[in-house]
Amino acid sequence: MVDINKYLERQLELAKQKVVNKNKKDDVSQKSKAAAEVISKKQSKQFGKQSVKETNKDVPVPVPTTSRERKLTVSTENDSDEEYLPSEEDADDEIITTTVGGPTTSFVSRNKKHLKKIVDDGDTALYNERIETWKKNLAAAKLGNHEGDTMTADVQYVLEGNKDPEEPHELQNGLCVPNYIWRQLYKFQKIGVKWLWELHQVDSGGLLGDEMGLGKTIQIIAFLAGLSKSDLGSWGGLGPTIIVAPATVIYQWVSHFHFWCPHLRVAVLHHTGSHAGNHNQLIRDLHTSHGILLITYAGIVKYTKDLTARKWHYIILDEGHKIRNPDTQVSKLVKKFQTPHKLLITGSPMQNSLQELWSLFDFMRPGLLGTYTVFMDHFATPITQGGYANATEYQEATALEIAKALKSIITPYMLRRTKAEVQSHIKLPEKNEQVLFCALTQEQKDLYMGYLTGSTVRSILDKDNKYGDPLRARILVALCTLRKICNHPDLYLYEAHEECDEIDQERFGNYKRSGKMTVVNSLLKIWQKQGHRALIFSQSRGMLCLLEQYLQVQEFKYLRMDGSVNVGQRQNMIKTFNENPEYLVFLATTRVGGLGVNLTGADRVIIYDPDWNPATDDQAKERAWRIGQNRNVTVYRLLSAGTIEEKIYQRQIFKHFLSNKILIDPNQKNVLTTSTLQGLFTLEELNCEGDTETRASNLDIPRSRYCGIPRPFPLPREAGLRVRDPRDLRD
Repeated sequence: MVDINKYLERQLELAKQKVVNKNKKDDVSQKSKAAAEVISKKQSKQFGKQSVKETNKDVPVPVPTTSRERKLTVSTENDSDEEYLPSEEDADDEIITTTVGGPTTSFVSRNKKHLKKIVDDGDTALYNERIETWKKNLAAAKLGNHEGDTMTADVQYVLEGNKDPEEPHELQNGLCVPNYIWRQLYKFQKIGVKWLWELHQVDSGGLLGDEMGLGKTIQIIAFLAGLSKSDLGSWGGLGPTIIVAPATVIYQWVSHFHFWCPHLRVAVLHHTGSHAGNHNQLIRDLHTSHGILLITYAGIVKYTKDLTARKWHYIILDEGHKIRNPDTQVSKLVKKFQTPHKLLITGSPMQNSLQELWSLFDFMRPGLLGTYTVFMDHFATPITQGGYANATEYQEATALEIAKALKSIITPYMLRRTKAEVQSHIKLPEKNEQVLFCALTQEQKDLYMGYLTGSTVRSILDKDNKYGDPLRARILVALCTLRKICNHPDLYLYEAHEECDEIDQERFGNYKRSGKMTVVNSLLKIWQKQGHRALIFSQSRGMLCLLEQYLQVQEFKYLRMDGSVNVGQRQNMIKTFNENPEYLVFLATTRVGGLGVNLTGADRVIIYDPDWNPATDDQAKERAWRIGQNRNVTVYRLLSAGTIEEKIYQRQIFKHFLSNKILIDPNQKNVLTTSTLQGLFTLEELNCEGDTETRASNLDIPRSRYCGIPRPFPLPREAGLRVRDPRDLRD
């Protein structure tokens, strides 16, 4: 009875507090109202003059230097609303300023000095030198006197006591994969190579859609190595091949090819590549030598005329979901290459809508799903309508049958395995995912409510739309502004500052003013004591600057990677973090650090702010939990409770449902209804159980908890977390 009485008393206390909070809801400070009006006026001036993506594009977020900070070169990249919007492409490969963080100037200089570029084979002299070194090392290994520093898979194979590294493993119908590669593959990867060979024999393209971290790159390299060692087809084995990849991973491909397949020439068509002459000469050389040409998605647009003028054996798109929008320029251009051998690699085949699936298949298997209009009418629309919680029984039944039919059509041309399905082979450590609903600080609540009651939001909710500006533009800008408040007040307040206003440098960026940064502070201090290392991803470069300032003040060693880091140095930066345990944190923007990279040196991941596209967050959180990880991994997704971030998360859940209905199980049912415009621009209160709206909906989501409600048990004072289970912070 005592426990019941305490429980009832607690519920009464929460109910009273809710009434108090409701009464204070309209009590917005004058400072907050003034800031909201200044920002609303600035935003209003820009409507009609610029497109949505240009709005507020050049709003800098400075990182003031205080007496507590160490001198450091900080990225001068501007924060912008564009980073909070749903976007198609990220031209991160065009900016080459290097930004590396650390506690002291000498440390930074030393760190930059050690970040050597991986050299590709664009320069003929360097390529010949690499080949000569490789042959000498291989010959020395066979004689038992190898002392070279350069290690390749075949040399390693010989040093392990095997005799002939060129001995082939022959598949049905003649594909010969070198044994030194074949024996290193997991069983499911061998199946992947066989599947690629089957597609090749019927002149078909395909989608390798294994979950992130299962070695899609090595499966492709093993297959290409097999073709290069087999005298087959019109090209006499492997013909000239193009691999299109995001800038962040392009040198990762170079490194893997040099290790697994050192005999192939692999060149990068990019300003960071080793080739110094005319790009046409490089294309000719690679085409003649049947080499591998690596290029970014931006490069496809830039060099499309010269590339499409020649016939290519294979064109392979890494992170192929980059062409998910059929209307983008790069999507249209990659479909112009005249070869049946088109492969697409992505761990996220479908991210936002079924339209994306059509675009991918229109590249690798044109015509399979019909025209765009036919596909949308006969597949996409009925499946989507049948997925809503308020769909009729007829709509649900129709959606189920059509989803089954679509899955049967695409299955022969798409191979997808999840980590759960192959766990018996790879034996990955456990991964635990937590959703932390973080309470806003009082300042954040005040600013949030101030903006909600400001003129921008009023104009959106005005049914008559008297302002006459594009409604969609206003909605996107307003949602971006609310997201900034959720991250940190200064991302928002800086916009309200006039040029003549002084900024309080001691107060600027203080972690205690942000609910989510307070949680990050607690987690990092605990993890440092426990020996864990963390990845922190954010959508915004401005937020990275504030996190970087915090890490400097706390004297935590870290590395930072965003679009400003030289493409040629990114892979070595990743290697430095993985091999040097002195670094506690790896900071990265979600769209640069979250694509295709291997960061198994960390066993803790923080997704600081959610992306509209759930696959973007999924890509980021899988950077640590992949083949090569030997520690249990915990992922924390931070959401500001009751805010627009919770609405974004709910939308992510629906998009996951839609994707899984086609790729995994057509029988899945959704539990979310569509959101109203009014619902987006509200600040939700907790219910009497202390639950958020998402949690109260009984959704099938990762284990969640609310950081901000009183707790009935003691926790370390420095933790600052209020959770429901004291075991959540233990290992």
